[in-house]
Amino acid sequence: MSGSLMLTFMRILFRAVLVIAATVFMGSLLVAGAVVALAYSLWCLLRGQRPQWPKVFMGPLQHMQRRQHWSTAAHTGFSARGGDAGVVEGQARELR
Repeated sequence: MSGSLMLTFMRILFRAVLVIAATVFMGSLLVAGAVVALAYSLWCLLRGQRPQWPKVFMGPLQHMQRRQHWSTAAHTGFSARGGDAGVVEGQARELR
């Protein structure tokens, strides 16, 4: 009886240690990510640029949107109409 009680206690203790270790690990990842984001934002602002997240993360999303646009255009006859109705022609001017 005493052996099984000790074994149960050891299992509970082991699980608690694992949960605490996982919590500390995830917390450290969260803090590290926040520090990197803050450092990147400050670096961009010191260089006089607007902070923009790298295109590494946005590339696949833009690719999917582009693919969806062309598949929709093919089904609706986009190219047969001779262009997009939302395009407006005008004189280009330089902004300063």
